Amino acid sequence: MELQHYKKELILPLFQAFRNNGYAGVSLNDLAEAAGLKKASLYHHFPQGKEQIAQTTIAFMNEQTKKSIYNVLTNPEATPKARLSQVVKNLSLFYRNGEENCLLGSIVLDTNHSKFKEGLKVNTQLWFNAFHTLGKDFGFTDEKAKSISEQTLVLIQGGIVVSRATDTPTPFQNALETIKNLYRYE
Repeated sequence: MELQHYKKELILPLFQAFRNNGYAGVSLNDLAEAAGLKKASLYHHFPQGKEQIAQTTIAFMNEQTKKSIYNVLTNPEATPKARLSQVVKNLSLFYRNGEENCLLGSIVLDTNHSKFKEGLKVNTQLWFNAFHTLGKDFGFTDEKAKSISEQTLVLIQGGIVVSRATDTPTPFQNALETIKNLYRYE
Protein backbone atom coordinates (compact mmCIF):
# COMPACT_ATOMS: atom_id res chain seq x y z
CA MET A 1 0.00 0.00 0.00
CA GLU A 2 1.31 3.44 -0.97
CA LEU A 3 1.35 5.87 1.93
CA GLN A 4 2.86 8.82 0.09
CA HIS A 5 -0.44 10.57 -0.53
CA TYR A 6 -1.47 10.34 3.13
CA LYS A 7 -0.19 12.94 5.53
CA LYS A 8 1.57 11.65 8.60
CA GLU A 9 -0.55 14.06 10.68
CA LEU A 10 -3.63 12.19 9.49
CA ILE A 11 -2.26 8.67 9.91
CA LEU A 12 -0.74 9.07 13.39
CA PRO A 13 -3.99 9.71 15.31
CA LEU A 14 -5.72 6.91 13.39
CA PHE A 15 -2.81 4.59 14.16
CA GLN A 16 -3.06 5.54 17.83
CA ALA A 17 -6.82 4.88 17.90
CA PHE A 18 -6.38 1.35 16.55
CA ARG A 19 -3.32 0.82 18.75
CA ASN A 20 -5.33 1.67 21.86
CA ASN A 21 -8.63 0.01 20.98
CA GLY A 22 -8.08 -2.65 18.33
CA TYR A 23 -10.23 -2.87 15.23
CA ALA A 24 -13.54 -3.82 16.83
CA GLY A 25 -13.13 -1.32 19.65
CA VAL A 26 -13.06 1.78 17.48
CA SER A 27 -15.89 3.23 15.39
CA LEU A 28 -15.75 5.52 12.38
CA ASN A 29 -16.94 8.32 14.65
CA ASP A 30 -14.03 7.58 17.02
CA LEU A 31 -11.61 7.63 14.08
CA ALA A 32 -13.01 10.90 12.73
CA GLU A 33 -12.72 12.46 16.17
CA ALA A 34 -9.16 11.16 16.61
CA ALA A 35 -8.19 12.66 13.24
CA GLY A 36 -9.95 15.94 13.99
CA LEU A 37 -12.25 15.49 10.99
CA LYS A 38 -15.93 15.13 10.30
CA LYS A 39 -16.97 11.63 9.27
CA ALA A 40 -17.62 12.80 5.68
CA SER A 41 -14.08 14.21 5.48
CA LEU A 42 -12.68 10.94 6.74
CA TYR A 43 -14.57 9.14 3.96
CA HIS A 44 -13.07 11.60 1.49
CA HIS A 45 -9.60 10.37 2.49
CA PHE A 46 -10.66 6.74 2.93
CA PRO A 47 -13.67 6.01 0.66
CA GLN A 48 -13.68 2.32 1.64
CA GLY A 49 -14.13 3.20 5.29
CA LYS A 50 -12.79 1.64 8.44
CA GLU A 51 -11.15 -1.35 6.79
CA GLN A 52 -9.15 0.91 4.45
CA ILE A 53 -8.12 3.05 7.43
CA ALA A 54 -6.95 -0.03 9.30
CA GLN A 55 -5.03 -1.29 6.25
CA THR A 56 -3.39 2.12 5.95
CA THR A 57 -2.36 2.18 9.61
CA ILE A 58 -0.94 -1.35 9.27
CA ALA A 59 1.03 -0.21 6.21
CA PHE A 60 2.25 2.75 8.29
CA MET A 61 3.28 0.34 11.07
CA ASN A 62 5.19 -1.76 8.53
CA GLU A 63 6.93 1.34 7.19
CA GLN A 64 7.92 2.40 10.72
CA THR A 65 9.11 -1.13 11.55
CA LYS A 66 11.24 -1.19 8.43
CA LYS A 67 12.74 2.22 9.22
CA SER A 68 13.35 1.91 12.98
CA ILE A 69 13.91 -1.84 13.38
CA TYR A 70 14.76 -3.63 10.13
CA ASN A 71 17.01 -1.00 8.54
CA VAL A 72 18.85 -0.41 11.82
CA LEU A 73 19.42 -4.10 12.61
CA THR A 74 20.55 -4.98 9.09
CA ASN A 75 22.85 -1.98 8.60
CA PRO A 76 26.24 -3.50 7.70
CA GLU A 77 28.06 -0.25 8.51
CA ALA A 78 27.36 -0.47 12.25
CA THR A 79 28.54 -3.12 14.67
CA PRO A 80 25.94 -5.65 15.86
CA LYS A 81 26.26 -4.24 19.39
CA ALA A 82 25.62 -0.67 18.18
CA ARG A 83 22.62 -1.81 16.10
CA LEU A 84 21.06 -3.64 19.04
CA SER A 85 21.66 -0.69 21.33
CA GLN A 86 19.92 1.66 18.88
CA VAL A 87 16.94 -0.66 18.39
CA VAL A 88 16.49 -1.06 22.15
CA LYS A 89 16.37 2.76 22.39
CA ASN A 90 13.92 2.91 19.49
CA LEU A 91 11.67 0.31 21.11
CA SER A 92 11.74 2.09 24.44
CA LEU A 93 10.73 5.36 22.77
CA PHE A 94 8.11 3.87 20.45
CA TYR A 95 6.36 1.90 23.21
CA ARG A 96 7.01 4.65 25.78
CA ASN A 97 8.81 2.19 28.01
CA GLY A 98 5.94 -0.30 27.82
CA GLU A 99 3.14 2.22 28.39
CA GLU A 100 1.87 2.02 24.79
CA ASN A 101 0.10 -0.91 23.15
CA CYS A 102 1.42 -2.54 20.03
CA LEU A 103 -0.83 -2.22 16.98
CA LEU A 104 0.19 -5.73 15.92
CA GLY A 105 -1.04 -7.13 19.24
CA SER A 106 -4.17 -4.97 19.28
CA ILE A 107 -5.25 -6.19 15.85
CA VAL A 108 -4.16 -9.83 16.23
CA LEU A 109 -6.04 -10.20 19.50
CA ASP A 110 -9.13 -8.81 17.81
CA THR A 111 -11.52 -11.40 16.41
CA ASN A 112 -11.69 -9.54 13.07
CA HIS A 113 -7.97 -9.70 12.31
CA SER A 114 -8.18 -12.18 9.41
CA LYS A 115 -8.78 -9.42 6.85
CA PHE A 116 -5.48 -7.86 7.91
CA LYS A 117 -3.47 -11.07 7.99
CA GLU A 118 -1.18 -10.20 5.07
CA GLY A 119 -0.08 -6.82 6.46
CA LEU A 120 0.40 -8.29 9.93
CA LYS A 121 2.43 -11.16 8.49
CA VAL A 122 4.65 -8.68 6.64
CA ASN A 123 5.27 -6.86 9.92
CA THR A 124 6.09 -9.99 11.86
CA GLN A 125 8.44 -11.14 9.09
CA LEU A 126 10.26 -7.79 9.17
CA TRP A 127 10.89 -8.30 12.90
CA PHE A 128 12.01 -11.91 12.52
CA ASN A 129 14.28 -11.19 9.56
CA ALA A 130 15.89 -8.20 11.24
CA PHE A 131 16.65 -10.00 14.49
CA HIS A 132 17.72 -13.12 12.57
CA THR A 133 20.25 -11.02 10.63
CA LEU A 134 21.47 -9.51 13.89
CA GLY A 135 21.92 -12.96 15.41
CA LYS A 136 23.91 -14.14 12.41
CA ASP A 137 26.07 -11.01 12.66
CA PHE A 138 26.68 -11.78 16.32
CA GLY A 139 28.02 -15.14 15.15
CA PHE A 140 25.10 -17.45 15.94
CA THR A 141 24.31 -20.39 13.70
CA ASP A 142 21.34 -19.95 11.39
CA GLU A 143 19.18 -22.17 13.61
CA LYS A 144 20.20 -20.34 16.80
CA ALA A 145 19.69 -16.92 15.16
CA LYS A 146 16.16 -17.94 14.10
CA SER A 147 15.35 -19.18 17.58
CA ILE A 148 16.63 -16.01 19.23
CA SER A 149 14.73 -13.81 16.76
CA GLU A 150 11.48 -15.57 17.76
CA GLN A 151 12.34 -15.27 21.45
CA THR A 152 13.03 -11.58 20.95
CA LEU A 153 9.63 -10.85 19.45
CA VAL A 154 7.92 -12.89 22.17
CA LEU A 155 9.81 -10.93 24.83
CA ILE A 156 8.87 -7.59 23.29
CA GLN A 157 5.19 -8.45 22.86
CA GLY A 158 4.96 -10.16 26.25
CA GLY A 159 6.73 -7.27 27.95
CA ILE A 160 4.25 -4.81 26.47
CA VAL A 161 1.22 -6.88 27.48
CA VAL A 162 2.40 -7.47 31.04
CA SER A 163 3.48 -3.84 31.48
CA ARG A 164 0.08 -2.66 30.30
CA ALA A 165 -1.75 -5.18 32.49
CA THR A 166 0.22 -4.28 35.62
CA ASP A 167 0.46 -0.56 34.84
CA THR A 168 4.21 -0.58 35.35
CA PRO A 169 7.06 -0.32 32.83
CA THR A 170 9.20 -2.88 34.68
CA PRO A 171 8.21 -5.99 32.67
CA PHE A 172 8.92 -4.23 29.37
CA GLN A 173 12.23 -2.86 30.65
CA ASN A 174 13.16 -6.34 31.89
CA ALA A 175 12.27 -7.78 28.48
CA LEU A 176 14.62 -5.30 26.79
CA GLU A 177 17.41 -6.23 29.21
CA THR A 178 16.80 -9.93 28.55
CA ILE A 179 17.04 -9.26 24.81
CA LYS A 180 20.44 -7.62 25.31
CA ASN A 181 21.55 -10.74 27.20
CA LEU A 182 20.25 -13.04 24.46
CA TYR A 183 22.64 -11.36 22.07
CA ARG A 184 25.47 -11.26 24.63
CA TYR A 185 25.24 -7.50 24.72
CA GLU A 186 26.71 -5.59 27.66
